[in-house]
Amino acid sequence: MHETITGPARTATSGTRRRHRRPKPLTTAVRRALAFAATAPVAGVMMAGPSAYAAENTGAAKPSLSTPDSDSAIKADAAHSDQKPIENPHTRINDSHMGSSVSGVVLDRAADRVVRGHRASTALLPAFHTKLATAALTALGPEHRFTTKVVHGNGTLTLIGGDRVLTADDLAELARTAAAGLKSAGVTHVKVRVDDSLFPEPTLAHRWKEGYRLNTVAPVRALAVDGHSVADASLDAGKVFAGQLAAEGIAVEGEVTRGRVESTDVPVAGHRSPRLADLVHRMLKTGDNHIAETLLRMTAVGAGRPATFDDGTAVVRQAGV
Repeated sequence: MHETITGPARTATSGTRRRHRRPKPLTTAVRRALAFAATAPVAGVMMAGPSAYAAENTGAAKPSLSTPDSDSAIKADAAHSDQKPIENPHTRINDSHMGSSVSGVVLDRAADRVVRGHRASTALLPAFHTKLATAALTALGPEHRFTTKVVHGNGTLTLIGGDRVLTADDLAELARTAAAGLKSAGVTHVKVRVDDSLFPEPTLAHRWKEGYRLNTVAPVRALAVDGHSVADASLDAGKVFAGQLAAEGIAVEGEVTRGRVESTDVPVAGHRSPRLADLVHRMLKTGDNHIAETLLRMTAVGAGRPATFDDGTAVVRQAGV
């Protein structure tokens, strides 16, 4: 069963002066995950129910909650790209884009040692992505994975998300699993909708400049595919999913719509994201604002709060970063 998160529609608040809270000590796992996510080579919530069709048709194959093969690709890319901060640190530190005040360290996670350091003992205010990474890893844990689900009810398949790095290949696998279950139950045509109610309105912060939209960050929604920066990433993902279903021999009736899952809907397919530590790594390496905005909301959910701009920011502040 998908549990939607509800809350008042809020906008991002302007920065206000707040009393500093004593930071909570991070666990060893979180400290190591954050260190590796930022600089070191990569080593190494929602659905677990079987398909109703598998239960009703003993000959049908049960859909599995798949874990992406992209994990290995992420790790291979990270192992290569993570050597760059070590190769020519002085040039990188003196880059004008870094600003006038820079400090940092490169850590070897496996050996638990400092490989390079520049003013390593000087504490500076970290960038937002770094502060968010700390809060997300603390609230959810480095091994956490986000789940994309497909449920069926009343002739409609509903796609439910929360994973910003979902790919078209992942949707194709979801479509194959869902189509197999439908066919085993004698269903050959469905409607398709998306349920992105996990992230309530607003999708845009009221202080974002017009020039930010789509170029720098898109409206924040709980569904997206292949990192598309579009005005409605949820419907975009739904249309890709509908096309994958058609390719599997399931006819899709009408246009993809937005709606909420019903209590009687049953799960037919699921997909899990890479580990949170890997997602944080990608976010920090590329400065990906779309991943950051998604993680801000999922961090709020992990802390038991609504997935809004304000609640996500509050959790980051409570983490003491």
